[in-house]
Amino acid sequence: MKRKWILAATVAPLLLLTPWPVQAFECPVHFAAAQLAIDMAAESIKRMKAGMPIAARGHLRHAKMSLNEAEYHHTQAGAFHHARAIVRANEARGHAISAEILSREISKQ
Repeated sequence: MKRKWILAATVAPLLLLTPWPVQAFECPVHFAAAQLAIDMAAESIKRMKAGMPIAARGHLRHAKMSLNEAEYHHTQAGAFHHARAIVRANEARGHAISAEILSREISKQ
């Protein structure tokens, strides 16, 4: 049991001291997940055609806008901008998932 605590105590500071530029490489992973969710929502919306609710279209529009903002922050230097890029990419993914769920719920009715 003591070995686990000793290991945790030595590894935790190393993880906290990881330089921020290294974490910037994580941005494209979040961008790809957001883009995939946006593409899936767009396909779901295309299947709906005219029956798409306004709320779902709004979520899809916000998803695209958030992804654009994420890509902008990624081009800027500094830890703050890369953190914002990840936040915006996750926000875009959330909006896209909401749009897809709303379109699926309407198509079932």
